[in-house]
Amino acid sequence: GAMDSAVEVHTLADDLRSRVSGSVYHCHKAAVKYIEVEPFCPHNFFSVGEDGYVRQYDFRMKSLGCRLDNGATLGKVGCMYQSPNCLLKCKEKIKINSMKICATNTNLFVLATSENRVSVYDRRMLSISTPQTVNFHSSSGNPVVSFCPEHLLEKPSCYATYAEFSPCGKNILACFHSDHSYVFPLFDICNGGLSGSIVCSDETAAPFPW
Repeated sequence: GAMDSAVEVHTLADDLRSRVSGSVYHCHKAAVKYIEVEPFCPHNFFSVGEDGYVRQYDFRMKSLGCRLDNGATLGKVGCMYQSPNCLLKCKEKIKINSMKICATNTNLFVLATSENRVSVYDRRMLSISTPQTVNFHSSSGNPVVSFCPEHLLEKPSCYATYAEFSPCGKNILACFHSDHSYVFPLFDICNGGLSGSIVCSDETAAPFPW
């Protein structure tokens, strides 16, 4: 993923020095900010970008209509935009900066966006679709829970730059532009007690292990 809005997948030769094959995807209409490979399932990967979309790819499936083999490109940004591989669309004008999947529960993923919060989603509540219908086939794209440092609630310009789960999956580390890094406890979100809520905290990031 890069500023050219393309997602490229390359296969290296055994000597790891030369490329033997590749695929190019032109699903995004803006810069691709992050590529995430699903833990323990390397044929699944995801891309997020400044167009606010989470796109899902599966090497085992040939029916998504978004794959170009042998490294071919059509030379046009977003020429595969209508491909039915959209997992989530953020609100209008919201850009996505990073995505990380929880290693202890791969149904969960966290997004850092141009908002002043980070949000956790459950893939079981979402379904892949076209850009026009992506959030109509799920729970309206709502997060399970969102986290925001309390003092940033009134500072929407202080956006999240990165977020990830702790190795044990019980906490989230989040970094904010022009501010600090914070650790948020996930609690037991599987019970649904925090569904759709925004949890505020001003605890700064703790050193590893966390």
